[in-house]
Amino acid sequence: MNASFKFRLEGRPDDVRLDPSLAGGALMDVGCYAVSAARLFLGEPDRVYAHERDSRGAGVDTDLMGILEYDDAMAHVDGSFDAPEVQRYRVEAENGWVEAQPAFDVAADAPATLSYSIDGHEDTERFGPVDQYAEQVTAFANCVDSGAEPRTGGTEAIANMRVIDALYESAARGVPVDVA
Repeated sequence: MNASFKFRLEGRPDDVRLDPSLAGGALMDVGCYAVSAARLFLGEPDRVYAHERDSRGAGVDTDLMGILEYDDAMAHVDGSFDAPEVQRYRVEAENGWVEAQPAFDVAADAPATLSYSIDGHEDTERFGPVDQYAEQVTAFANCVDSGAEPRTGGTEAIANMRVIDALYESAARGVPVDVA
């Protein structure tokens, strides 16, 4: 699996995403979506390895690339503030693949597409525009009103953060890190 979320963060030297005291960095801002996608499709990784770069001397990663290792699979994830916009994931299997591009922050007025190939049959499905952020707010408000649990609650956030922490540890130490 490959999952990337990158864009150019230009003209904003005081952007909160570049502030280490506010947990800034490309992994925390956009790379976390790639990590979440890998976990959605492949589950929890056993081990990770990462490399980061701080191109602005801000004290946060402006590029981070990582490998998530599983018993029978691998995922490459990355996030960047220094690259042309890419929002993509692609999962490959023995009998085909599935790909979304753009994958994570589709404009509210833009359709989304999902392309795939299964046993040699290729197709692309198109979905009408949806304001993802409005849907999230509505879903949250409905949970507050009804007392229902959100579809992705605290447990999911903690699990994603466990992998993110391991990626940061690996990048800092320069060695693979087991995910606890």
